[in-house]
Amino acid sequence: MLPPELGNMDFNSPRSIIRMEGNPFEPDLNDQLKLGVSHVLDYIRSDIYRSRYSRYTMNAGSPQPKNEERYQRKLLRLKGK
Repeated sequence: MLPPELGNMDFNSPRSIIRMEGNPFEPDLNDQLKLGVSHVLDYIRSDIYRSRYSRYTMNAGSPQPKNEERYQRKLLRLKGK
């Protein structure tokens, strides 16, 4: 999830990288990326993205563990100590 504040940062360096994989808004961001990086940053700064981001963060619960089985094994291991 890319916060709207990211649009205010300076990414003019050729070494700057933004990873968008796994972002729920990835299709919208990809559409903007086809037009250019500056369009992505403009979209992130827009009120439309801000409202979608705030609704998403309000409705999103706690993230699920990436590997439930590994998480459960770790809990069992910690209980055993």
